Amino acid sequence: MREQLLGYLMGALDEAESADVQAALECDPKLAAECAQLEQQIAPLSEDESWIDPPPRLAERTIAWVGAQADRVDHASDDETPILASLSQSADMNATHRRWTLADVVVAAGVCAAAAMLFVPAIANSRQQAAIVQCQNNLQQLGVALVRYTPNHQGEFPLVPAVGKMSFSGVYAPLLKEAGLLDDDNVLLCPTSPIAAEKDDFVVPTTEEILQADGKELTMLQRKLGGSYGYALGYQNDDGQYCANLNRNRPRFALLSDAPSLHLKDRTSANHGGCGQNVLFEDGHVEYLKGCCMTETADNLFLSDRGFVEAGRHYNDAVIADSPSGPVLKSR
Repeated sequence: MREQLLGYLMGALDEAESADVQAALECDPKLAAECAQLEQQIAPLSEDESWIDPPPRLAERTIAWVGAQADRVDHASDDETPILASLSQSADMNATHRRWTLADVVVAAGVCAAAAMLFVPAIANSRQQAAIVQCQNNLQQLGVALVRYTPNHQGEFPLVPAVGKMSFSGVYAPLLKEAGLLDDDNVLLCPTSPIAAEKDDFVVPTTEEILQADGKELTMLQRKLGGSYGYALGYQNDDGQYCANLNRNRPRFALLSDAPSLHLKDRTSANHGGCGQNVLFEDGHVEYLKGCCMTETADNLFLSDRGFVEAGRHYNDAVIADSPSGPVLKSR
């Protein structure tokens, strides 16, 4: 719709197109603000109402010149220098006969401003979409690794221990790596995440390195270990026992996602500008969700049914935690 704003303000759209733009302006305050800004920028054009007649036979002479250049292209070799020289000479001749007026400058400025308003957001949006797609590819690769992990572990995904130095969500990464299922550590990094912006070489440590670490070193490992992604904690069964998530191929059980944050509403991920998060579900498909709750169930991906960052309250209660968070167990 942004690309039609200039035509709308200049009265160049047909009736249907103009009505569509008007409806969009009434519903989108941001678009209305951009339209008002553009209208202000082209307002000086209305102050110059003078009309200058074009040179005699300008259209015919232009067509004839273009035709002559086309004939030269047909008969020329790979050397394009004569054509370029002719173009340059023509431009120099025109420049000597005409100087820019204030109206010319205003028009050029308005066109540049309009182009910036149209193309800069488009480029930014294109980059954002590319980052989302790359992140989704990462999650799908990790999803394949997690599924391949289960046959040798009684059908269970990696278990986040309830206590000890390994008791944090990011431990899934070294468990996958030591099982030979993680070939590239960088697959754990979303391109828009803060940890990816640190530009440090990201290396998944071994479980032995984690067990030997203490103090600040252990804290740093726990913070970075899971990369940019959060992993689903286990759950407590009816007997109060803490269990690993079993691979049931569920289409709405969240297994991995962009890591939740502590400072954004509903723990929305800081990745992707805080606008949403990619989520890997147990059946292997990935979705980009703008909110933290699944529409059909209103279940928050990052909190248990009781509203805490803890082990799930039952086997269908998925709770994705950031790398340093562990499975807090609650009495029932």
